[in-house]
Amino acid sequence: MNYHFLFHLRKYVIFCGTKNGWWQHSLIDEGANQILTYIFSRTAPQATYNTAVKIAQKMHDTKIGKDKFHLFRFPNNEEENLHYFLASENCDYSLTANEPNSIAVNYSPNFQQGAFIIQEKDEDTLLAKMLVGYKYAFENNFEIYPYFIHHEFK
Repeated sequence: MNYHFLFHLRKYVIFCGTKNGWWQHSLIDEGANQILTYIFSRTAPQATYNTAVKIAQKMHDTKIGKDKFHLFRFPNNEEENLHYFLASENCDYSLTANEPNSIAVNYSPNFQQGAFIIQEKDEDTLLAKMLVGYKYAFENNFEIYPYFIHHEFK
């Protein structure tokens, strides 16, 4: 799995989802940054990212259900691998609207508001399809919650 892309996709969705009012928190405003910098002087951006991931995970779980996997809840082994990847890299945890670079996919389902399944066994293609869906939703001002059923990735 491309953990670099997964990390940047999460940051992109957190930032745009917050700006579009998908979840109620103000972690990307200056006041929140000042408070977190005071509490976590050396790791404020990482603390902001981790907190925002938990908020987005809870919102997705509420809309989809905890028994399904989504952008903010991958199988445990993949979440652990992402954690190890982030620990070994010098990552920029700042939340921005920068769209991550993705593989090209020909994917244009009939997007509708709410939860829908993406059936894909290739993890990089799954992430690219999620990006297409989220980007479309942000541009058209509605909420989506794509999910997938656990399976072994290629």
